[in-house]
Amino acid sequence: MDTRTVEYAKTLDPLTLAIESNKNQANMALMMQTFEILFEHLLVRAVHGDSLRRVVREYHTPVDEGRFRLWVYKDKARKDLYTKYRLIGLKAIEDEMVDIADGKNVDGSDSLDDVPRSQTKLTTRQFILKVNDRKFYGDSKHVDVTTTTTVDTSKLSLSELKMRLLKAEGMIEDGEIIEG
Repeated sequence: MDTRTVEYAKTLDPLTLAIESNKNQANMALMMQTFEILFEHLLVRAVHGDSLRRVVREYHTPVDEGRFRLWVYKDKARKDLYTKYRLIGLKAIEDEMVDIADGKNVDGSDSLDDVPRSQTKLTTRQFILKVNDRKFYGDSKHVDVTTTTTVDTSKLSLSELKMRLLKAEGMIEDGEIIEG
C-alpha cells in the first residue's frame, strides 16, 4: 500500500480524530486565555499612546497580531473599550509631540535627533491623531455659499408685484395684510 494512503487512513481513525480534536480545543482555549490577558495589557498601554502592534510585539508570548486584532474588533463591547482607551492615549501622543518639537527625550533630557527625523516623527503623530479623532484633530473646512436671485418682473402680474412689494416692506405676513 502507498504510504500516503496509510497516512490518510490514520486520519480517519476515530481515536486519532478525537485526540486531534481535543488538542485543537486545548490550543484554542489557551489562545483565548492569552488574548484575554493580552487585551488587559493592551488597555493599560493604550492610554500611554502605545499601538496594538507595539504591545503585541513586546508581549512575552508570541501572538499572531492579525488574529488578535480580529478578536479585539469582533466583539463590539471589546472594540468600544479599546477605542475609548485609545482616545485617551491620543493625549499622550500630544505630549510626545511637544517633547519632539522642543528637542526633548521622554525623560526631559535634550534630544540629539536631527531636524528631518524629528519632522518625520511629528508628521506621523499628527496623522495618527487626525485619523483616530477627526472631530478634534482633523482639518475642518468651512465653505460660505452666497447666491443672488433675480426676478424678471416683466413676467409677473400686477397683483403678484403688489404682494412682493408688501412682503418686502414687512406689511404682509403669511398672505395676510398686517394692520398698522
